[in-house]
Amino acid sequence: MKQLDDYRIKTKLDEADTFIVFIGTNDLINSNGGDLEKISDRKINEGKREYINHLKKITSTLLEANDKADILVVGLYNPIKDNQKLEKHIRDYNRSIKGLADKDKRMLFIPTNDLFEDEKKTKYFSDKLHPNEKGYQLIANRVLESYDFK
Repeated sequence: MKQLDDYRIKTKLDEADTFIVFIGTNDLINSNGGDLEKISDRKINEGKREYINHLKKITSTLLEANDKADILVVGLYNPIKDNQKLEKHIRDYNRSIKGLADKDKRMLFIPTNDLFEDEKKTKYFSDKLHPNEKGYQLIANRVLESYDFK
């Protein structure tokens, strides 16, 4: 949201053909106290409400600033697949993100959680959370498969 207030960015929004919004993983972790060791349902649910409000503001700003560009909203992925409690929250976040994206014909939800389900984490992650080059390539391929860039 801070970046959208930056004059250098704000004055260029109307020039974009497409926006890609890929945010939320850090919000989820921060709402849980900064790590994913012990999951707090209450804290994550509170954080999700704040995150969705921010996402609404961001997408509204983009829609108002540019009357032609589509907005691709990339979903969250679970970096710890064997943590079912976290998986439940990732799926809940993604349902909410998709619900928001489905409200406007210029927005498209692009899921990513399934991309890392069957793979060894070390193959696609540079640490416990962030994808490496191969992981980001999987996400980029999903975006390219999901949207026809004209």
